[in-house]
Amino acid sequence: MVDNTNQKLKAKLRYHGHEIIDDDDLETAKGKVILELNSNDDLVAREYDKDGNAEDNPYLIDDFYPNPCGRKIDDFDVLKKIRDKIGDKNFAISASALDLIKRVGGAY
Repeated sequence: MVDNTNQKLKAKLRYHGHEIIDDDDLETAKGKVILELNSNDDLVAREYDKDGNAEDNPYLIDDFYPNPCGRKIDDFDVLKKIRDKIGDKNFAISASALDLIKRVGGAY
C-alpha cells in the first residue's frame, strides 16, 4: 500500500476554482492577487509581487452584498458579485476572506 499522506497535505485547498491560502502565508501569495481582509476588516484585493511584498493601495471591495430579488442568496452569489467588482476570476482567497464570504452568503 502506498502512503499518500504527503501528497494530500500538499494539495491546494480550493473554493469555486479559487486557491485558499492562510492569512499569513506570504510564500503562496507571491506574484498573486489575494482577496483578503485589511487591518480595518475591509475586504480588499491586494497584489503581491514575486518577492511577497504587498502593494500599498489595495482595491477596496465594497458593496459586494448581492440583491436577493426574492430568492435565496448563497456564498457563491457573493463570490460572483466580488468577481464582478474585481473584473477578473484570477485571484486567491485568504481564509479570513472566505469566512466573510460564507457568513454574508448565509445571512440571506
